[in-house]
Amino acid sequence: MTLRRLDWPPFYLGGLVFCGYVGAMVYDWPVPLPALILTGTTVAGVLIYLYLDGPAVSLTVGPDRVVVRNTFLRYDVPRHHIDRLDELVGYSLKLRLHDGRRIALRVWEPALVQAVARRPSRHDQRTHAVAQLLTDVPATASVGEVERHWRYGHLALALAPFVVFGITAAVLLQRR
Repeated sequence: MTLRRLDWPPFYLGGLVFCGYVGAMVYDWPVPLPALILTGTTVAGVLIYLYLDGPAVSLTVGPDRVVVRNTFLRYDVPRHHIDRLDELVGYSLKLRLHDGRRIALRVWEPALVQAVARRPSRHDQRTHAVAQLLTDVPATASVGEVERHWRYGHLALALAPFVVFGITAAVLLQRR
């Protein structure tokens, strides 16, 4: 079973940014290619950030392991390593392992609007959803160690708009 961060602000803001960009391009058509590329990479960067801070974060619980997908890191945790959930009320939820390590569960945190979710009832709902997911899937015997992997695709996705913007700006400055 998977729990994904599907808060409304990234989707709403992403839609507004995209519609505003398309509207501005249509209004001022034809747009010079350099301006189209520079503004397009800026909008793409915003949309990518909204994706990385929203639906890219998830928690998957299986009978033998828990997979924590944070923005740039993925943890594969065998169920026998999990001790409990640690909550710093109103601020964070972490998966505590038997060896004392803690893994942040970013899926618990609200996307974009930290201040909106400072209400205790919101935190209780999010904590309950994670705890319920861990109890709903019965644990079976598991083997292996905790594995930590970089999410290289997300790193590349986060850097791509900066690279394209930088290359385009450098080419434009060379033409002068």
